[in-house]
Amino acid sequence: MREVRNYGLPKSYDKSGRSFREHGWPVRVLFCLLFGAFLTYSYIDGLNEITKLGIILPKRKAEVRSLREINEESALRIDRIEHYGDLLHTLELPEFGSFGQPSQVTEIEIE
Repeated sequence: MREVRNYGLPKSYDKSGRSFREHGWPVRVLFCLLFGAFLTYSYIDGLNEITKLGIILPKRKAEVRSLREINEESALRIDRIEHYGDLLHTLELPEFGSFGQPSQVTEIEIE
């Protein structure tokens, strides 16, 4: 039998009289297997998250595309409404019916 240094720690024995350090290799193998299983589980969990994102991403991309189209359409409508030549026409539209002609004209001179 080889000598095992215990570095000041008390030596533990099993029923056969052998030290736990003398036949501790099964514990090490079990620890390595458990650690390997944990790493494998973490890797597969990460792959599952990537797969979920891969499924969700095209849907979100289509939503963003439709929102950009709506935004561009709204910007064109705003530009058309704000155009000075169309302001008198917009006063005739029903959604702007509450707006009226100014009752008083004020002139301001800037020097």
